[in-house]
Amino acid sequence: MPAARVRSGKLVSDEIERLALDLMATHGCHTAILYGSRARGDATPESDVDLLFVRQDGPSFRDAHVANGLYIDAFVYPEAALATPEPSLLRVLGGIVLRERDGFGTALLAKLWELDERGPVPMPEDERRAVVLWSRKMLDRFRGQGGVDADYRRMQLLLQSLEDYFALRKAWFRGPKHALAWLREHDRRMFEQFERAVSPGASDADFAELVQTVYGPFEDGI
Repeated sequence: MPAARVRSGKLVSDEIERLALDLMATHGCHTAILYGSRARGDATPESDVDLLFVRQDGPSFRDAHVANGLYIDAFVYPEAALATPEPSLLRVLGGIVLRERDGFGTALLAKLWELDERGPVPMPEDERRAVVLWSRKMLDRFRGQGGVDADYRRMQLLLQSLEDYFALRKAWFRGPKHALAWLREHDRRMFEQFERAVSPGASDADFAELVQTVYGPFEDGI
């Protein structure tokens, strides 16, 4: 299990840290974790500042706003809500603990690494068949068709197939940015098929090839 990343002045600017600590105090929190592109070091000037805060009790809520031209997306949780982390919190993996009490942030990141390593519960067979059938149905409904309805179905299929690629392979889907980066490195053929399918003017054949690779050959009766 990778060690929890610690605060680094090279990655966390004084401005980001000050904003995070101000919000931490505003919401009465004892732990602050910076995650996402600002923690990884691949942020652009337009990237969100993704933050997770922990306090002893109170409700969970989201504080999204703009501060000093930065898009802040902060989630505040009571300790009890994080006792057994949900898969949605895997987005915090690779985060940097800015402040913590009694090692809470470090322990949370360790729990998330353990959850990540266990992987998701395998998709039940009836659900798998339904997902595969849905992909074939979507292809049939827009094949050779134009207009907003057909284009919307293409977009639906494109978005869902990226998530289904991981679910069908008993792996976590951690958002499109992480998923595409993973495919670029580990499954280049699949990445290139997504690249073709998202391009303007992608053909029905491009979508059919994508679906066959993501969902596998259609079985008899599907």
